[in-house]
Amino acid sequence: MLSISNTSFAKQNANESLLNAPNISGNDSKKVDTLIGLAKENTNANFLKYINEALSLAEKINYKKGITVCNAELGKYYYRKKDYAKSIPS
Repeated sequence: MLSISNTSFAKQNANESLLNAPNISGNDSKKVDTLIGLAKENTNANFLKYINEALSLAEKINYKKGITVCNAELGKYYYRKKDYAKSIPS
């Protein structure tokens, strides 16, 4: 169990350092794309954390591709969870 938690902790630190890198620290499409990539590498709570942050930023900067990808990823996530009502936004 110790190695699993160390691996998880290392991955979280790597994720956080990637988000704080100078080339993606602003509020732009690169950060949205990075958050989407991080979401795809994570599961459950971390997935939702990153994808919702990406969606919020994409909407704020009107990054249509980012909004589309985030909504598609959320739909697939909820579909896999068999939460069909949430898999299709209203």
